[in-house]
Amino acid sequence: MEHREDIVLVTGASEGIGNACATFVAKKGFRTYGTCPNPNSYERKADEFFELIAMDPREESSVAKAAEALLAREKRLDALVCCSGTGFFSSIEDCSLKEVENIFESNLFGAIRTIKAFLPAMREAGSGRILVVAPLAAGSRLPGMGLCSAAARAVEAIVDTLRVELKPYGIQASVLEVGPIRAIFHDFPRAADFAAAKSHYRRALRFVIDGSERLGPAGDVPLGAARAVHELISASRLPARRRIAPLVPRATAFFSRVLPLWLDEALLILRLRLHRHKERKS
Repeated sequence: MEHREDIVLVTGASEGIGNACATFVAKKGFRTYGTCPNPNSYERKADEFFELIAMDPREESSVAKAAEALLAREKRLDALVCCSGTGFFSSIEDCSLKEVENIFESNLFGAIRTIKAFLPAMREAGSGRILVVAPLAAGSRLPGMGLCSAAARAVEAIVDTLRVELKPYGIQASVLEVGPIRAIFHDFPRAADFAAAKSHYRRALRFVIDGSERLGPAGDVPLGAARAVHELISASRLPARRRIAPLVPRATAFFSRVLPLWLDEALLILRLRLHRHKERKS
């Protein structure tokens, strides 16, 4: 029986978690494609073994063109890994509506466009894996994380529905939640600026930033996510969720989901008060 080389597409593969995932699965023997808006402006690394194609998930025509070209070339797609997205940190009052639109465009609508573009081919083939990489933020009530949490919750809702809709067609879907916060933020200088001076909520925002900084550098997070992506697309069955994060963020996310809302909120407010008291003393 002839061995079939599985074909994987990883969006957002020019940097960060997406780049790590595309590189890792390519080294493991998958025929791997990555996407970014402008491959010609990207300087390839020596250890990358995947082909980078042009696709901007924020533009429907760009997604449609990339899907048409890839499927014409390969005739199928075995696994779609959606890594495109951006981090955002701001209180609700401080952010602009344009920034709200951008976070949902990048983290939610882009994933939906990409999934819709490749689903018909997967459904016709009767198989496929869809994996959406999202920040470990869904359910979080941490100050500054409201928009990121809202987009992550929406991603989870979409994938949960897909799991049911696609089951008769042999297609599986899952969410890989990645933390800590530093691993997903591209605008931490801006976040620190808000916390330092610009926001009425700077003390609460500083509490979140200080907690993230205590976790240390996030350099190993992309590799951890890449290993998890490889395991998931190689497994016989995808779980609904998988989380890649240090113990403290994972525990926080867990208790946010299982504790009564009033209790989780009360504990968070208590932690904020203790942080403010500590700041005053210092």
